[in-house]
Amino acid sequence: MNPYSLRIVFFAMTGAGLAVPTFGQQHSGAPVEADRALELAPPSGSGVASATTGGTSGFDNFNRPDGALGPDWGFGAGSFEIRDEQFANVGSGNGWALYNGATSLYENAVIEFDLAVGPSTLAYGCAIIGAGGTNNTFTKVQSNSGGGVYSNIGFYVGNGSSMSGYGGFITISAVTGGRVRVYVTDNGDTMNCDIDEFWDGTFEYHYESSGLISSGLAAQLGEGLGLGAYAGISRVDDFSANGAGPEPVLQILEMVPGQFMTIDISNLEEGSSAMLILSSIGAGPTSTPYGEIAVSLPWRRTPLFPEIGGVVNFTSTLPPGSIGATFYMQAAEWKADATVQLTNPVETPLL
Repeated sequence: MNPYSLRIVFFAMTGAGLAVPTFGQQHSGAPVEADRALELAPPSGSGVASATTGGTSGFDNFNRPDGALGPDWGFGAGSFEIRDEQFANVGSGNGWALYNGATSLYENAVIEFDLAVGPSTLAYGCAIIGAGGTNNTFTKVQSNSGGGVYSNIGFYVGNGSSMSGYGGFITISAVTGGRVRVYVTDNGDTMNCDIDEFWDGTFEYHYESSGLISSGLAAQLGEGLGLGAYAGISRVDDFSANGAGPEPVLQILEMVPGQFMTIDISNLEEGSSAMLILSSIGAGPTSTPYGEIAVSLPWRRTPLFPEIGGVVNFTSTLPPGSIGATFYMQAAEWKADATVQLTNPVETPLL
């Protein structure tokens, strides 16, 4: 098929309702060059530069089959794998894994993660800040003896399997689980730990420990980030570094070659919009300020569709002449703060 002969008409369904039909048509004609709009906003999202954090950001929900963590994770101390779509310590005792997908100056780092609910024995979830130096911080929310609650926070350091408490091991208001946020304030001197017990966006509990600079620890820290958990029942989920959220996901819900395909873009932030980028030439890569897009030039793109309920969903007609081609697709999410994040790429033959 002539790669320039694609004629794709978009009938858009965003969220649960029919959108205003202002989406136009992609007509045949001269090759379409890279869309310059992809270069207008500062980069954001998983593993890309962040102007506000002095580093990079990333997110991992671990929603993959049991086994290795994958290329975004490296060795820290101990042994970690995915179990039941969660981050799990499959070794013995203490440990942590380095997140390769982002780095940050320790004083600007913000790590969030979810605790497993209702621990029945010794368990903790832990944020690693400052890895890569001669030491790193090890801030953990711990259940000492189970009982279904977490009752302590340890403001620790330790770049191996042993730890020491620069800020102590303190008793906290018992929580059954929750979203944990760990970050540094006071120009790099105070470690903070907040807990949102009910995952409702409100962090009900705040704890802190000063002395990172005055103790001399700050000078020992690097720019690595990571996650830790105790062996056995400890599980941690939905890791976020420097504010990154769930990555948007591109899927083909239905495909009838020569007739139509239905596209679904999900995990979109409130107030964002998304576009589909498509080519029959190949899987790229095409270099952009947001990383390499897995779609070759020349490409076609849809207009920006606003999300409804975190989803953009539309059906596109396909001309009979497209049968036998292969479509290479990726979507881009334009967020409310004008940053952009790419979805996973999708490659599909029109058999």
